[in-house]
Amino acid sequence: MLKQLQQIVEGYADTDAAQEASKQLNMIKADTAIMRQINDGNAAAKCRSWMSMAHSFEINKDYKRAVEYYEKIVNEFPDTSFAEDARQKRDEAKKLL
Repeated sequence: MLKQLQQIVEGYADTDAAQEASKQLNMIKADTAIMRQINDGNAAAKCRSWMSMAHSFEINKDYKRAVEYYEKIVNEFPDTSFAEDARQKRDEAKKLL
C-alpha cells in the first residue's frame, strides 16, 4: 500500500489525488503500530527462516552460529517484533557460549 501511495505522489504530483495520497502516507508513517506491522510483514519470511536456523543450531549446541543468525535479524530488521525475540534469544544463547 505504501508503494502505491508513493507512486501516486510521484506520478501525479500536481493533482488533488497526490496531495491526498501524501497526507495518507504521512499519517501511516507517523503511526508506529502500523509501521511495525508493515515492517513485520516485509521481514516475515526471512526472519522465520533465520529463527529456524538459529533454533536448529541451539538444538545442536552450536550457540556461536545461533547467535550469528539472531544477530542477522537484529541488524537487518531492528524495528520488528522478530528483532525483539531475536535479541532475547541471542542473549540467552550468548550465556551458553
